[in-house]
Amino acid sequence: FLPILQPTLRVVFTTLTSVLSSEEILIPGSKGQVKRINLLRFLVEELKQSSIAAIVGLSLINSREVAFLALNTIYKARKMCPHDDSDVLNLYNELFCELVEELKVRYDGE
Repeated sequence: FLPILQPTLRVVFTTLTSVLSSEEILIPGSKGQVKRINLLRFLVEELKQSSIAAIVGLSLINSREVAFLALNTIYKARKMCPHDDSDVLNLYNELFCELVEELKVRYDGE
């Protein structure tokens, strides 16, 4: 991780609970076309990839810090999520379980 990426990951994780499940963003595509995507799904996917890279690539102490920050944030986000929004709850649950599994693999490897 470059020195800027770990603090950036912290900031994005702590703002995750502020993103509404209905928010969408426009991303430029090929030939001038614009693609509309769900912001929360996009953020969760990016956070998943970055967190897994941190868990695998950083020292055990730093990877554990990133993983615990991620798990704590996801736990809080799940509690703040409306109970009728099952898609978002499933998204958070899936991310939580994947990160726990990656951390487990990392601990087993040490």
